[in-house]
Amino acid sequence: MNYSSQRRSKPASLKWHIILLMLIFGFVVLKVSQINSQAEDTFAIQKLEHQKSLIQEDINDIKWEVSSVRSLAAITARASELKLMAPKEVSFLKIGLSAVAVVDGMPEAPLTP
Repeated sequence: MNYSSQRRSKPASLKWHIILLMLIFGFVVLKVSQINSQAEDTFAIQKLEHQKSLIQEDINDIKWEVSSVRSLAAITARASELKLMAPKEVSFLKIGLSAVAVVDGMPEAPLTP
């Protein structure tokens, strides 16, 4: 009786070992797929951050262009108020997020009323 119970426990023990090995293998596959998914998400986040920085640069450039146009309009309006000739060639010197208008040469004659 003792001998037959030992023979039955070996196959049952082998069966449990196989089941445990399959469970461990399943958990390993699950963990690898989870890590792979996280890596893909990390790459997607890095790509989005790069796109965000490019868009931010575009926004800064547009703000600079808007300030340039406003400055030119303000210079032209102020020149008219002072009865001066409006500058024809104005270049802008970009300093940080602001711009300074630089007039190339002086106007020759004031505006006539």
